[in-house]
Amino acid sequence: MKIIITEEQLTKIYSEQSIIGSLAARPPVGRFNLSKVPKSSGGGRLGFPEDSPIDDIPCEYDNKERVEQLFIQAKTWTSTSNDWNTVKPIAEKMKSEMEGIGSGDIVDMFKDINTKPKLSALIKNWKYNNEDLYTWMTDEYLLKWGDLVKVLGVNFSLPYCRPGCECPIS
Repeated sequence: MKIIITEEQLTKIYSEQSIIGSLAARPPVGRFNLSKVPKSSGGGRLGFPEDSPIDDIPCEYDNKERVEQLFIQAKTWTSTSNDWNTVKPIAEKMKSEMEGIGSGDIVDMFKDINTKPKLSALIKNWKYNNEDLYTWMTDEYLLKWGDLVKVLGVNFSLPYCRPGCECPIS
């Protein structure tokens, strides 16, 4: 991908770098956020470090992140070997569905993982190819994370917002 910067924009960058570099309160800035520079030379504003996309991260987790956070929590829950023995056939079926092309029907398989001990056992004991379950699932491009959140939400409280955010949902 090419980004074309006009002479006017380049002059503006140079003069703004000089101004920023001369300010005693702020150290000189050596990079700009080019993702916010207009693609055409039709004007617009240039990106600055304070325009970092980190500030644009919403308080709410997306569906994939909600599942990830639930799995992190599940690692702290108590489970027994009996719980693993109960979910092991489901885990084997999930693994076989995720091998090869497509994700099979693993979302529906989570309907049978309906207690904290079962989910904990599944998360703690999933060790195929030295990868955890979440890693396996993130490799599944056809996995519908929204559907998975709905299925898991029947039995579990999935985190909605990032820590430290004012969450619109209490």
